[in-house]
Amino acid sequence: MSYVVLARKWRPTQFDEVVGQGHIAKTLQNAITMDRVAHAFLFTGARGVGKTSTARIMAKALNCRTNGPTPNPCGTCSSCTEITNGRSVDVFEIDGASNRGINEIRELRESVRYAPGSERYKIYIIDEVHMLTTEAFNALLKTLEEPPPHAKFIFATTEPQKIPVTILSRCQRYDFKRISQHDIVSHLTFLCEQEKITAEVDALKIIARQATGGMRDALSLLDQIISFSGDEIKEQQVLEILGVANRKHLFSLSEAIVDHDVSAALQVIADVDAYGYDLQQFSGEFVQHCRNMVVVASTDDPSRATDFTESEIAVAKNTVSKATVDLFHRMFSISSQAAVDMHINTFPKVTLEMAVIQMTQLRSLVGLDLLIDRLADLEQRFDGDSQKKIDRRADSPRMSRVQPENPAPASRPEEAINVAQQPIAKAGIVAEAPVVAEAPVVVEAPVVAAPVVQESANIASSPEVVESNANIVSGDESGLEDIQTRPLPAPLDVLAVARLLPEDRWKRVVEELRYNRPLAMQCEHGFVNVFDETRCVVTFEKEYADFIGHPHKLAIITDVVRALFGDIEFSATVVTDEDLVEKNMAIERDEERQARFNQLTTNVKENPAVVQALTLFDVNETDLQLQVKLFDD
Repeated sequence: MSYVVLARKWRPTQFDEVVGQGHIAKTLQNAITMDRVAHAFLFTGARGVGKTSTARIMAKALNCRTNGPTPNPCGTCSSCTEITNGRSVDVFEIDGASNRGINEIRELRESVRYAPGSERYKIYIIDEVHMLTTEAFNALLKTLEEPPPHAKFIFATTEPQKIPVTILSRCQRYDFKRISQHDIVSHLTFLCEQEKITAEVDALKIIARQATGGMRDALSLLDQIISFSGDEIKEQQVLEILGVANRKHLFSLSEAIVDHDVSAALQVIADVDAYGYDLQQFSGEFVQHCRNMVVVASTDDPSRATDFTESEIAVAKNTVSKATVDLFHRMFSISSQAAVDMHINTFPKVTLEMAVIQMTQLRSLVGLDLLIDRLADLEQRFDGDSQKKIDRRADSPRMSRVQPENPAPASRPEEAINVAQQPIAKAGIVAEAPVVAEAPVVVEAPVVAAPVVQESANIASSPEVVESNANIVSGDESGLEDIQTRPLPAPLDVLAVARLLPEDRWKRVVEELRYNRPLAMQCEHGFVNVFDETRCVVTFEKEYADFIGHPHKLAIITDVVRALFGDIEFSATVVTDEDLVEKNMAIERDEERQARFNQLTTNVKENPAVVQALTLFDVNETDLQLQVKLFDD
């Protein structure tokens, strides 16, 4: 068997053939042309990026018998041929890992003094030079500083930080960068053409991605794949032989997170674990995947900024279209932290699962610029008409349901709980506390903390929007022209719609109206009767008769419904309170608020500090006056 692997067969023989290192090739060629060749060079960089190959080309350029020294060695003379085949008696390729002791360096010092036998220069190429011992480096210092005129040294290493600074200062350092995926794919395409092999571009992209910037690794993988696939290389075959079929799991996981599907997300992790793939490595790849998804969502042409293939870019664009960029930013932050935690946690799988569940709960945020624009729009709309709107709001039957009859003044968080005990005052015990009771003496346990629950802000519940909605209920058409000119939402995915209940479909309509049109508060009080693929029927209480009878407002809602769910029929009717048996969004919100209030009251009563204070001062629960308030953010 005399087969020569591609990495050796297609090893560069000219400076111009070194892929991805044009800056170094040009510098060395200019140095030879200008006769400014240094006596010592240090080539650094990752594996397989061309360090040793460039060193051999440099040796041929200096010793070429036809044109040398020349920036373009002929490659055919006896000197070039001997160096290429490793048979030159004056070009020494030394393995630093095997010849790392001081004795080997002493032998080198002895031999370097003698003139070359047949070449112009004696050239010493020491690979992995960082493996030399400290004593060996020190023994080489004098020779490296003042070598004979016929000697040149070329050092190559992947870890320059391990080389003493005394050596670094005596060498010209050249940093070889990792070869870009684009350059590797171009070179592999050229080699496949020369080898009469048909290869899909996406298949070559996967090879380049797995090579991580090393051309030698890419050629070794290509050799392996040719042995499996023959003369035709396809993407699926590359995935199978390289064992990177798990990349589909990255897209499945991100899709499940965007769809908020916890079961599907956990199933992906279970499949990866069953596949036998290292979960810690998978979590690291998912961090990179989230980064790539942010790039896809932020740029028009992500092919150069990511390592995605064309088919993967199409899948990624479909996923990012369902969410905003900030969602993927938060996914990146959570996955990054999870990847770090998995390395120090005894249960890496559980850590990854908890992080994935957390990511499935994420929702897209509304930007501050959008909120500011809405507030400015409301401010402009209400300018010069505030008193009129206040009067209308007071007369509106809808407003009596929104605002309490006796609204309590806003309190500071430290005033959220007031505890007053009359028996304590009678006992004559005085304790300083931030809570004021109506008894002559103020008493409270000094460690009682008042937990304050801040309810998430609801744009539709803000005073400005309440005023706007009051106008709409009362028949005011100001601002409707501007509302109708705003762009309609993008249609929802058909498969996603099929999984939504009628109530959830109506909530999606209300959500769109809340963020783009001031009609959400009225629509929240609608009871969904029918909402399927052909029609949407919503009923309202009698007090909304004017609202649903307004043709312009119904037209706006109809447009939103059809924009989201297709060309379906929308109708709204009025019924009596006795006919309403289902809950609407407003009722659910009120019940949820009441439940939170009750839970907060219970938590305060059961607070260890409150219980300790009651026990300490011998106060019965009937003597305890407790006030709890919920605050909107």
